[in-house]
Amino acid sequence: MKTEQTHSNPKITEAMTMITDYFITLQLLIFIFWLKPSFSNLPRLSFSLMFLATAIGAFAGGTAHGFTEYLGKHQKLTWSIAVQSIGIATTFFELGIIFEYFSGILRTTLILIVVIQLLAYEYWILSKEEIKFSNVIINYGSTTVIGLVYLTIKYIDVQNTEIGYLIIAIVIGFVAAGIQQKGLTLHKHFNHNDIYHIIQMFGF
Repeated sequence: MKTEQTHSNPKITEAMTMITDYFITLQLLIFIFWLKPSFSNLPRLSFSLMFLATAIGAFAGGTAHGFTEYLGKHQKLTWSIAVQSIGIATTFFELGIIFEYFSGILRTTLILIVVIQLLAYEYWILSKEEIKFSNVIINYGSTTVIGLVYLTIKYIDVQNTEIGYLIIAIVIGFVAAGIQQKGLTLHKHFNHNDIYHIIQMFGF
């Protein structure tokens, strides 16, 4: 009796999630070029590094989603890079605000707190057997809530347009994250991650 053998070829998984992640990567690289970061402007440099870390995270995330079957055992490492990169991006977001609005001993203290927070986050992520995106949301959400409260108070005081844009970007990010966590899906090929990415692009 002849045994028929079948070989399954790896295929692209979650194609739309991969594509939208790659679009975010491209968008952020364009923003970095437009910002022209330099060491003479620490807030701008920090926000540029935030965009760079987010771009790396988006690229790694898109690759992990799209090439799961190709990556095999390396899929977990790729996803870990994505999650850790977003943690680093959150840190640079905090540093951008700190460099812009604080000085002296208070600035130094806040920088130290932010660095400790990043190290704790990275240790937390690396110690997990399974890394979920909700872990990113917990870190990102808690940080940006504090940033949002401070920026809102600052905006009420000085009525600065740039602060207003930052507030809008944070709120859009919260809306996107909420939809992602709720698991809202419009189509089998356009899921909650894809909606999250599209909304997030407007927030940048």
